[in-house]
Amino acid sequence: MNREYKDKLIDRLFELSDILRSIDLAPTWILAVIALSSQEIAIKKKLDEFGISCSESDFQELSKKLEQAYKDQKLDLPLILLSISRSYRHIRSKLLHEGHKYRVSEVEAESILYNTRALINELFVRSGTEFDNVQSIKFLTKAEIMNVLKDMPSDQLLIIMKKIFDEFCIISNWSEVEENKRLYDFVMYAIIERDADRINLFDLFLNSCFPAPSFYVQSKLLSVLAEIVKIKSIRNWILHKEYVDKIISELENSRTFHDGGLNTEMILPFLKYLTSEQLNQVIDASNSNNQIHFSYKAEPNLKMILGYCEGKVDEDKLKQLSKKIKQLE
Repeated sequence: MNREYKDKLIDRLFELSDILRSIDLAPTWILAVIALSSQEIAIKKKLDEFGISCSESDFQELSKKLEQAYKDQKLDLPLILLSISRSYRHIRSKLLHEGHKYRVSEVEAESILYNTRALINELFVRSGTEFDNVQSIKFLTKAEIMNVLKDMPSDQLLIIMKKIFDEFCIISNWSEVEENKRLYDFVMYAIIERDADRINLFDLFLNSCFPAPSFYVQSKLLSVLAEIVKIKSIRNWILHKEYVDKIISELENSRTFHDGGLNTEMILPFLKYLTSEQLNQVIDASNSNNQIHFSYKAEPNLKMILGYCEGKVDEDKLKQLSKKIKQLE
């Protein structure tokens, strides 16, 4: 398509946008309807390539048929297909039949556009090559992540988790931390929700991300770890593998008041299993690191730790920590 013709088409789209405003249809409606229609056409085209008839008009049924085709061909299910088949269900009909009543936000329109591009890339543009599933995850909602995790094969999930951890290693600024927030959610939900895969995924997570590969991702990864450690089977596994020292090491390396709070909270369920040497490490770290003993979030946890350590750790160390905590009152 030459530049002159392309510019003419763009002008026509602007003209159409102006016309549609008179019936309360915004430019975001145009974008969303074209993108959603393209998703349906892309799936039908792929079904044609598989030699499968597709007289159905329901998008979910078409998606299920394509998912089954991938399974029959023993091909890995595209992550974005699993997501899109369950997404925008409530939006599709409203946009086409009641577009004047339904307002599409810029965020929704951009999300639909991104998922359309990702679907077409995975089904056609990068056919026969590895598609970067990690990029797809960044634009999923939490509900979509949960849906994807229900059906994803274990071996595919393991590969994606490794890719995510590689992604964490190259984050180099705070804006990238925010851009990747759904990746942290994906890791957390994968470990929490996938009972059969939980231990293997957590082992990979713990050994890939701690110590943190980057200062920028440390707090985010720590927040994920704190949620996962609440699971009893994970705590039992940490004790069995004698990985408690990793938790203590994270406490010693607390870099913010928030981290100090999370790390002291994680220590609490392990207190009764700690050796005398480990208890001393916890108290020493809390005394020497002001991001712990001056953390309001850590204060109630430290008081419980002090109570447990009475008679087990040198009294002078306990008094020193107690005095520092009182400065927060």
